[in-house]
Amino acid sequence: MERAITTAIKTFDEGCRDFVGVVVEQRSAKSTAEPNWQVKGLRFGKSDRSMARAALDSVLPPMQMEFTLEVSDQDKIRKLKEPSRT
Repeated sequence: MERAITTAIKTFDEGCRDFVGVVVEQRSAKSTAEPNWQVKGLRFGKSDRSMARAALDSVLPPMQMEFTLEVSDQDKIRKLKEPSRT
């Protein structure tokens, strides 16, 4: 998913060619119509930041409707074993 978003941003405009990538994180969806993930961070590299943000604003909504983040059993086990942060 991160690669697909990165590719879409890089091909959006010439100023985004040097965009490096995105970081996606899981989140709880309030309904089945909402995405269960969000972009946590952007790696701009030498790309034009304003152009890359515009590209993200353009390509993200359709991708959030298309992609669902699947949680593997291994990830669930890892979360159960992680100590709580208080």
